[in-house]
Amino acid sequence: AIAEIRFLGLLNIDESLVKKKKEKNMAHGIADRVRFNDNIFTPELFQYALDYMYTGKLDFLELDDEKVIRIYAMAKQLRYDALGKYCRAHLESNLGLHNVFLTLKFTSEQKQDDLKDFAINFCLNNWQTISASKEGLGIIGLSLFQEITVAKAGNPETPPLLTPTEFPPNTLIEDFQRIRSLMHFADAVSVFGNVIVPYHRCILAAASPKFHTVFAKEAGSSKKTLPRYSFDTISGGAFKGLIDLIYSGTTNISLNEACELLENMAVQFELETLRQDCEAIICQPQKIDDGNVMNVLRVTYLKFNEGRANLTVVVRGHCLAYICAHFRDVDMSLLKKFDASTAWEILQMLHERFNKHSLVGLD
Repeated sequence: AIAEIRFLGLLNIDESLVKKKKEKNMAHGIADRVRFNDNIFTPELFQYALDYMYTGKLDFLELDDEKVIRIYAMAKQLRYDALGKYCRAHLESNLGLHNVFLTLKFTSEQKQDDLKDFAINFCLNNWQTISASKEGLGIIGLSLFQEITVAKAGNPETPPLLTPTEFPPNTLIEDFQRIRSLMHFADAVSVFGNVIVPYHRCILAAASPKFHTVFAKEAGSSKKTLPRYSFDTISGGAFKGLIDLIYSGTTNISLNEACELLENMAVQFELETLRQDCEAIICQPQKIDDGNVMNVLRVTYLKFNEGRANLTVVVRGHCLAYICAHFRDVDMSLLKKFDASTAWEILQMLHERFNKHSLVGLD
């Protein structure tokens, strides 16, 4: 599902690169198994392609130029245009006198003429320094030096300095939103009344070790129907919001649904990012209304929220202010859902506020 959106070439591999391709029953179920031809690229290089597919970036601080050039060459073979452009932008934007000779050497060895031409253009624009570097000439060798010299002879006037390739935009969030929207290759569902919510177990398992434990029981299952998992403590709308937030960090759930997730999923399933997202949704005083104010207030008193001032001070204060301003319209019978000591504490604070501000309350 991720490769379909982020690395389509992986699903449509050039057959000339493939030694063997077949389906095989692996640890996680039936899967396509592809064996590439020997010596076209290493498992390490292929792992970098997967790193970029999953995260949208590579740690260039840990990669020397030769390895980046090899990744670039592999990306072209696999028709992974985004990764190729990403590597090329890095190489071109970081080209200088400190690495141009090595870049020439490696691009020549890897037969990456487009990158080599960029490096040659840099050399022609810095010819006096380049031609005088004995160390550099020792790196590239006589043949490659002669190629640059011929290029210089064919361009008596210094050519315009080429502009480095722009880095491609990081579309990770947008791509995972699309994966979430399409739900191709979904391998599990949860049912809430008439609402069926599909998802990919690997994505939820990556977000929470608790999800991983739940889903691991079904690993390698040969069932023809998708496994179903029950989450009875929340509504279908709240669970859809959980899926949205795990996939892309964005959602349009209500404050009440955010309260459901915060109370019944975020802490229990060790989803710290989800917890922060839910708190951000709840911490919007302009969205507090008659239908959610008591529920939001109750959540601020949950024991696991102690010490989180954004909820226990800021949001709680907004809720109390709203109740004072709309006392006649708020369903105060919902205080029954609070424990007795908390309910009395709330009534006392409301009484004090009514007295302090001379509010008429209920006439």
